[in-house]
Amino acid sequence: LRRDPDDLHKWAGGVVDADGSFVAGQLSDPDRDANPRNIIHSYPHSGTWDHRAETVIWGGGRNIKHFGHALLEWPARLWWRIANDSSLRVAFTIRGMTHNHPLIELLMRTGLSRDDVLFIDQPTRFDKVIVPDQAFYPSGHFSPSESRRIYDGMRDSVPTSSAKKIYLTRSQLPAMPRVTTLNEESLEAEFARRGFTIVAPEKLKLTEQISLLAGADEVATTGGTLSHMVAFCRQGVKLHLLPRVHTRPRDPAVPRVQWSLNQMRNVDLSIVDAIKPAVFPVTREWGVTEFGTTPHLERFLAIELDGHRQTDVRRDGPAYTDAELGRLLREWAALVERTPEHVRHAIPPLTADGLAAAVSRVSSMEHDG
Repeated sequence: LRRDPDDLHKWAGGVVDADGSFVAGQLSDPDRDANPRNIIHSYPHSGTWDHRAETVIWGGGRNIKHFGHALLEWPARLWWRIANDSSLRVAFTIRGMTHNHPLIELLMRTGLSRDDVLFIDQPTRFDKVIVPDQAFYPSGHFSPSESRRIYDGMRDSVPTSSAKKIYLTRSQLPAMPRVTTLNEESLEAEFARRGFTIVAPEKLKLTEQISLLAGADEVATTGGTLSHMVAFCRQGVKLHLLPRVHTRPRDPAVPRVQWSLNQMRNVDLSIVDAIKPAVFPVTREWGVTEFGTTPHLERFLAIELDGHRQTDVRRDGPAYTDAELGRLLREWAALVERTPEHVRHAIPPLTADGLAAAVSRVSSMEHDG
């Protein structure tokens, strides 16, 4: 891979044929060539080539080492190797990746050994390159049968945990540069009281994470990477999904890829609004979200988990106390400060008038059942 000299946000590289014509790269969205995360071009190379006298499978690869993207992208072409019971090695161009990186375990769970994985960091010729289609895309496009083949194999590579109800939390993650979530502990407490085991996945080995999901009958979690881990569950699992943001125009709270994962696993789905009213503009890419025991969450817990007939909840008082609002303002300022300069464009615009109006609105807003 190398940066496109005409657009430093784009990359070029992948597989070319013997004449140098582009064959395959890595796609995030097959319907949008203009998507900057798509790698759809090669580049001319007049220098020397390494040569390896072997046939390999193209595994793909981008300049990313984020767990959620790795989960969806790295195994996407490995269905062919599994289906054909092949022992061929797999060539990736995951920029900066090494065999010592913790995420390599994702590939090991598909049946690969470390020796089976090639990370290509300079132009290399092989005798033959087999290029399977991607079975899964971050955009949500997918092949149900081949995607299931991949994730079934990963799930079945570990023993199954005996825990039947788990809550996956983000509350123990270090401060993030673009997203802050507050008060998730209140959600943990509600689910723990109902028999859910609280799990911070980043504290466990990947095999332990997969084991817990493989054995679970019910999974509760906030939306995002953690909800994507339903890929490791059995068919028909119950998923209680608590979005981290409200849907905005062109920015859905539940991205398309989650619906594909749900379909792949035939999920019994509940979506529960447990977000307190937003003070400032929030997107899935940037912002501060505060969770709480909202009337929607209370109704869900009472009816779906406790089996009560309660259908209406009303709570008097403002959505935020003065102390809570002060904390929210401090967290918002801290997030702005630590957002890297090159992604400041992700911060939704907010004027001084807008700030004053937002604070006034939530100070007088009551919880409404």
